[in-house]
Amino acid sequence: MFSIKISKPHDKFFKETFSHVEVVQDFIIHYVPQAIVNLIDLNSIEPLKDSFINSDLQEKFSDLLFQCTFSEEKGYLYFLFEHKSYMSNNTPFQLLKYMVEIWG
Repeated sequence: MFSIKISKPHDKFFKETFSHVEVVQDFIIHYVPQAIVNLIDLNSIEPLKDSFINSDLQEKFSDLLFQCTFSEEKGYLYFLFEHKSYMSNNTPFQLLKYMVEIWG
């Protein structure tokens, strides 16, 4: 019998699941405040390449960037799902670094 070890299975599962725009739309509808959902053209959501994220971040658990239209203007949705196996006081700075990488 073959035994296959999958590296970073949680990361692969998340990236595969959220690579489907329908899943992202459903997530937004159910977890984003309604006032913000009302501003988003859900049919305009499209994934962008992770070139907005530097190579250090590509190995993190999940970084996905989506572009969409907000009230007739282009904008970005960035959902970061970061798995932490320990408490870290640096998490806010890590998130800031991710945001700066996207803006750059």
